[in-house]
Amino acid sequence: LFQDQGGFYESHAMSEDRLWFSHTADGAYYVDDCFTAALDGSGLENLTNSPSTWDEHCHPSPQGTLAFNSSRSQDWDAGDGDLATSLRLEVWVQQEGGQPEQLTRYNDEAGRRPRVVTSDFAWGPNGELLAYRVEIRGRDWSQALDRIELE
Repeated sequence: LFQDQGGFYESHAMSEDRLWFSHTADGAYYVDDCFTAALDGSGLENLTNSPSTWDEHCHPSPQGTLAFNSSRSQDWDAGDGDLATSLRLEVWVQQEGGQPEQLTRYNDEAGRRPRVVTSDFAWGPNGELLAYRVEIRGRDWSQALDRIELE
């Protein structure tokens, strides 16, 4: 599909005719944006288009709502040279053609320390439930699974 274009790729979901993935161009050390493309590589579309933020794990719900993890609500900025060691991620959703909406606010609740990273998740069969992993990264690192119901 995408060969000799440099950077980092991570696949997240696939349908009968589309692939959803994260891509970082030019070998940058962070995951830049979420994309979709036809299975033959045509029709490439940047879904999150947020340079200098960490966007990854984009998965469409059965109804087409896109969920992804992002640093966009935090002070983390790849342009500042921050590494993944300072990363804080939250779960976001975006309706097709709409603006992203933040679903979780773990880092707001936790303050500056410990930091929280949301990661791998799965949609329920009707697209009304999202289960995801939460990592609390501090001296006493821990992890959990959580869920959120969407209306």
